[in-house]
Amino acid sequence: MPIMEPKDAAGKPAGEAGADEVLTREEMIREIDGRFNALTNAINAEQRKRQQSATKELEAALQKGIAPLAEQMAALQPQPPASEAAVDAQKLQQLKYEAELKALRDEVVAQKAAREQEERKRLQQEERAALAGVLGKQGLDQARARAAIALVYTEEQRVKRAEDGKITFRIQTKFGEEQASLEDGVAEWLKTDDGKAFLPPTGAAGAGTSASGRPAAAKKDAKTQALEVVQNFLAGGEMQE
Repeated sequence: MPIMEPKDAAGKPAGEAGADEVLTREEMIREIDGRFNALTNAINAEQRKRQQSATKELEAALQKGIAPLAEQMAALQPQPPASEAAVDAQKLQQLKYEAELKALRDEVVAQKAAREQEERKRLQQEERAALAGVLGKQGLDQARARAAIALVYTEEQRVKRAEDGKITFRIQTKFGEEQASLEDGVAEWLKTDDGKAFLPPTGAAGAGTSASGRPAAAKKDAKTQALEVVQNFLAGGEMQE
């Protein structure tokens, strides 16, 4: 399904600058983000539509396959048997139909589970890519961004989906934990001690040092040890398990 680019009242693509207009860097970023978000929302809507359609098709196939078996099983309800051999044959036939019905149901359940797993994988890839993009805008190179993603996405699971499908980032505020937008959440997290460890060094002060150049006070916990391993990796050492 083609994705229509939004246009303004004059028929031009929305946000397109006129010949005499000059966009600032901030305006260009907002323009790009706006188009990217519109494209992402359109893709997500199309994916959800296809997922719903596929689910309906599976349910219809299940009902279509079950109906004949259900009728056959109903016809096999106990009736006055003519002989003991007839009873045994009827039981065997009923067991056969029950096995076929169970196999059909199991197949549909497995297909549905596979589709759901594929959808979860797609959403995770989308979330990681969006997180990497935001970290890149904050000045992190690929190595630092990968290390940050391993911490905040995989281990701490800060990235979540809102009910409307938007990607959010969990932060700590004075009122407790909140889910902020991905951009705002990452910006706030990079102001924390954990986040600062992933920022590129500025001036004489590098990772693990304070603005004055003195070593930052180390906390003796598992998270700090993990951050030290990451810092060592970013400095050119080997990642230790």
